[in-house]
Amino acid sequence: MLPRCKVLIVSWLKWPTSARLALAMSEAGAEVEVLCPPAHPLLSLKGLGRRHAYGLRGGARSLARAVKRGAPDFVIPCDDVALAHVRALDEKCFTASCDPLLLSRAGLIALAQAEGVRAPRTALTLDEAAIANWFEAESGPAFLKLDGAFGGAGVVKVNRADEALEAFRQLSGRPTWASIAKEAVRHWTFSGALRRLGLSDPKVSIQAAIEGRPANCCFAAWRGEVLAMSAVEALQTAPHYGVATLVQPIESPQMRHAAERIAARLSLTGFFGLDFILDRVGEAWLIELNARPTPISHLNLGPGRDPVSALVGQIAGCPAPVRPALPPGVAIGLFPHILEPDFPSEGVFQDHPVGQPGLAKAFAAYARAPKRAAWPALELPLPSAQPV
Repeated sequence: MLPRCKVLIVSWLKWPTSARLALAMSEAGAEVEVLCPPAHPLLSLKGLGRRHAYGLRGGARSLARAVKRGAPDFVIPCDDVALAHVRALDEKCFTASCDPLLLSRAGLIALAQAEGVRAPRTALTLDEAAIANWFEAESGPAFLKLDGAFGGAGVVKVNRADEALEAFRQLSGRPTWASIAKEAVRHWTFSGALRRLGLSDPKVSIQAAIEGRPANCCFAAWRGEVLAMSAVEALQTAPHYGVATLVQPIESPQMRHAAERIAARLSLTGFFGLDFILDRVGEAWLIELNARPTPISHLNLGPGRDPVSALVGQIAGCPAPVRPALPPGVAIGLFPHILEPDFPSEGVFQDHPVGQPGLAKAFAAYARAPKRAAWPALELPLPSAQPV
């Protein structure tokens, strides 16, 4: 049996990532407690430890209470709202994501480029003049991205200066009360209200668009060292720059280099994800960092590619139990998207949460979801990002 390894999974948004990670960490020998709002999918899981509830007095206060009661060895925020609560608390058990660069899209890309990581040109746009200057110097499409946005929101693709100006005004301007209400009902967050009242300063960056296919990696790090990393190429994604739903494991030295350099530079500890575009010759271009677990974090893709067991073992001070690895080289359908009626099944490993019917029930709405967008095969091979 492992020495003490108690983790607290913190999740505000009803994303499946937190539930899959909680199950994986329990499988790896950790004692898992959770902090989440009422009616959260985490509460449907069997076999976990104490459940802590978010209260009405603020997320950081609820987190502080859960940490005091449970005394975890490590705290893992599983979404951007939970990450903000952890940063506000700044507990010793989780200090890895407190560097301001992790919240700045443009700043993170600049750091990566300084470390020799390939990334598209990215700049912070403070005003409309900066947009005009960008399109005087650059041709082709670009993305405008709002710092602090999540789940595919706050990202707009533009092709011309006039489109970029309109998108910049929308992203940096005062949101409507209707959009504020929608945010409050959907996520129970109020960033739009803070912007409307002038209590927050929205920061918008512009990034040159790279033609190619989306890919991403997740890694577990400890004091700047990457313990384990897994990488996938997206074969199918949710609409509007959403998450990958069908992925193919790959081995990419460029993606590993990016993870190692950024982890070392920022002394990262915990779970992190990097988003890339693989261009037509297979070069990996870094476009974004997630300072939290991502939808593939719970997967064991083989030796050196199991971030969960690597981090559990590091916390416990001894090797964690070996978890079953997925079949090599097979495409993976991610839960809960595999519940969609038209989801591909032939030749696909469907990553169902075995023995957790309550979790499948919590995401039953995906069984009625529309078909997702597929990425067509490239005409040229990808020599630096090969399937494994």
